[in-house]
Amino acid sequence: SQQCIDCGVCTFLCPTCHCFDIQDEGSPTEGARVRLWDSCAFRSFTRTSVHEPRAHHASRYRQRILHKFKYYPQNQGKLLCVGCGRCIQYCPVGIDIRQVLQTVKG
Repeated sequence: SQQCIDCGVCTFLCPTCHCFDIQDEGSPTEGARVRLWDSCAFRSFTRTSVHEPRAHHASRYRQRILHKFKYYPQNQGKLLCVGCGRCIQYCPVGIDIRQVLQTVKG
C-alpha cells in the first residue's frame, strides 16, 4: 500500500466500483439531494463529524482490496473485478493489482 498515492484513478475507471457520496446542494429556498461518485481511496470517504473510520492510508487500501476480492464474493458470490486491466494501465505509480493479490495470497 505504500506505493499507492490515493489518487482514486483505479476506482473511477473500474466498471465494478460503486462507491458514492450523498450531498445536499442548492439555495436556502430550494435544494436537491444528489448522489456523486466517490472513492474508497479518499481519506474523506465514510468520514462523519464524529468519526473517521479509515484515517490511515493502509486501512483504506486494505479495505478496497478485501472488499473487491473477499467480502463481496463471500456475501454476493461474485468478484468485483472483470479483469479489464484499466486500474493497471492508468495507475500513475504503476501498481499492478495482480501482484498485490499474489502478495496478499502469500
